Amino acid sequence: MKAKPFTITDVGALLGVSRLPGGDENSYNVVCPFCGDERGKCNFIVIKNGELVNVYHCFHCGAGGNMLTLYAELQGIYGANRYQRAYWKIQEELPMGMQECKMRQKRVMLREKQCKEQLAEPADYRQRDTV
Repeated sequence: MKAKPFTITDVGALLGVSRLPGGDENSYNVVCPFCGDERGKCNFIVIKNGELVNVYHCFHCGAGGNMLTLYAELQGIYGANRYQRAYWKIQEELPMGMQECKMRQKRVMLREKQCKEQLAEPADYRQRDTV
C-alpha cells in the first residue's frame, strides 16, 4: 500500500473537529476536541515559518502535540507503537484515489513553497531607509 500525503487538517476532518471562523490554510482555530473550548484557544498549525509542522495546542487545557498524537489520543490508541498504528489507520480512512493524492501533495508543497517565498531575504539598507 502506497502512503497518501495528509496534514493535520485532514486528521481533524476525519475526527470531526470543528473549525472556527478566521485564520487561513496554514494556521487556524478549532473547537478543542479535549476540553470543548469554543473561544478559539485551540489552534491547528499546518505550516509555520515555511516548514510543514502539523501540530495543535490548546491554551485552555494544555493539550498539544502533532497530528498522530491527536489521532491516537482521540481514538484510544495506546502502546509502544501507537503512532505507527495511528498513521496506518489514518491511511486506511483517507478517502483518496491516486489522482486526489497527487493533487493534495501538490497543494501542500505549493503552500509550503509560498510560505518560504514570503520569508525572502530582508531588503537592503537603502531600501529600508526609504520606507
